[in-house]
Amino acid sequence: MSEGAGRDETFVGRIHDRVEHWLAQEGWESRPLPSETALWVVVASDTHGRRILISQSRGHEDRVLIEGRVVPSDGQSARLIAMEQMDQQEMIWDIRMEILRLGIDFSGVELPLKRIILAESIYFEGGLDGALAKDTFFQRIEQIRRGVAMVQLMLRRRLG
Repeated sequence: MSEGAGRDETFVGRIHDRVEHWLAQEGWESRPLPSETALWVVVASDTHGRRILISQSRGHEDRVLIEGRVVPSDGQSARLIAMEQMDQQEMIWDIRMEILRLGIDFSGVELPLKRIILAESIYFEGGLDGALAKDTFFQRIEQIRRGVAMVQLMLRRRLG
């Protein structure tokens, strides 16, 4: 078998390989997830067990999406439901404003609070070699991790 045999040399395959290589270099573990809407999806875990999703969507081959998720605990959900409606709304607006201050896209910051998704995208201009840099990739990952930590801290502060 020749060197590189079995590798996906398409644009999408090369992006996926580059992402997987960088994650491994930095000590992250990754595993694929099946998806009907994405060309590929991996769950990446750092050495502290913090997880993010990284994907490339069908129809958006010029973009890698990095997502972090926050799911309130059962206790936090119960305490949120027990709060007065005005206090619930105030907390939701505070979370939205803080995420916006970080410059992160989000969804799910609404009542009932089930799951908050924080997302950053990296878009490509031209070929792969000039488009996806390791520095940019990990800057976006760190931005998502900071956003997840901020939401978790806000939930703990308000809901225990």
